[in-house]
Amino acid sequence: MHPPFDVTTAERMFKNNETNTPLRHDCSGKHTGMLAHCLLRGLPIENYLDPSHPIQETILETVAEMTGVPVKAIALGTDGCSAPVFALPLRSAAWAFAQLADPAALPEPRQSALRRIFKAMTTHPDMVAGPDAFDTVLMQVGRGKILSKVGAEGYQAIALLPGACGEGSPALGITIKISDGDQAERDRDPQVAVIAHDIGGRARSTAAVAVLRQLGALDEKQVAALKAFNNRPQFNWRRLEVGEIRAAFEIK
Repeated sequence: MHPPFDVTTAERMFKNNETNTPLRHDCSGKHTGMLAHCLLRGLPIENYLDPSHPIQETILETVAEMTGVPVKAIALGTDGCSAPVFALPLRSAAWAFAQLADPAALPEPRQSALRRIFKAMTTHPDMVAGPDAFDTVLMQVGRGKILSKVGAEGYQAIALLPGACGEGSPALGITIKISDGDQAERDRDPQVAVIAHDIGGRARSTAAVAVLRQLGALDEKQVAALKAFNNRPQFNWRRLEVGEIRAAFEIK
């Protein structure tokens, strides 16, 4: 079980000999939602992670409907938190996030549910990723127009409301995958044997800021507020600056 991603909390727990539990796992909210859904529908909870469980079948069907990828075409794997995980083209996942930002073409009750999710995440971004994390800061900077959700192994998804890129611009979904997994460790007390995730990964946040700036979803003041996640210096083990991670692409 991994320690909390918040370094201060992880260090305190280590010094106090506190045990890491599933309650502090970064996927605990997702699992809580699955279990709550089971109780709501009167379903058993003992095997709720089994792909054949009704809750997992419902999730798969919903993912298929939102992405436009048929259920039979979605390959299943097992996530780090043991839940079923789906192999999807980036374009299809981006389409799902575009619909999250503008579900007007979808039937009820899904349309209302998506609007509620978007508002909840952008109104309370600290409940999505915790303080100082990229998702949290980006949604704060985005002032309700930008939804952001990080994933494992270099994955980043973003949804933009209609008008976020300028008057008359459509809702957009953006998905990013950094091929090397994008893991990094944050500086910490060497006496504390915990691993805490970097606040923005090595490259995904830099790529995301570049995309949003080029699309017009972020102005220069907003980009400046995201400085900690953009054009990030890289250091060797002697703490010598040896390079920089920066975006080297233009959207066409």
